[in-house]
Amino acid sequence: MENLQSEKNLQLDNQMDIGGHARFELNQGYMVGDQLIADFCPEITAVEENYAVDGSRSVLYEVTVTDKSGKKGEPRLVSDITRLDWFRDFGICDIYMGKRDKKILAYKLQQEALACKNRRKKFYISPGFHMVERMPVVAMGNRIISLSSMSGDITMISASKLEMKTGGISGLQMAKSCINFMPGVTVLLFYAALLGAIKPLLNFLG
Repeated sequence: MENLQSEKNLQLDNQMDIGGHARFELNQGYMVGDQLIADFCPEITAVEENYAVDGSRSVLYEVTVTDKSGKKGEPRLVSDITRLDWFRDFGICDIYMGKRDKKILAYKLQQEALACKNRRKKFYISPGFHMVERMPVVAMGNRIISLSSMSGDITMISASKLEMKTGGISGLQMAKSCINFMPGVTVLLFYAALLGAIKPLLNFLG
């Protein structure tokens, strides 16, 4: 709430120069100068990049809305922050808002999206060997095997729905156990051997 309640200069271009300071005021909403833009205050709380199996990239924006009483709603992921329908997407009555008000909110969200430091990446991986963020990984069934722990802001999801039973052992533990069983084997040789062993299965899975 402190970030929302602190005043911030709203630096708009000449076409959207509304003057004053942008801020959230309790029991009022999002204000610019002495003008009430909306009786709620949206903010970008995360940016999520999704990478499909074919390598295509899409971006989702996590929007969290604070009502005028100061209560935060559940975050929602949206693909286009310039075309939000506040009633449809967030259950907020916006019939009183003019086009200019909605444009000001869209500009606010765009600025926050550019400056957002809470960025997440999600990779959907097909069966086989891959390099993800310069880290070698192997996808087998619904399991992802990597010798190193990925950063907390990176998620890998197998595109295969075939369940692989591992007896409760994580992919990282499995990989390390195999390398310990074969001392002196480098990471690349391990992955080459692993890929050779499972290649017939991967071909079967497509």
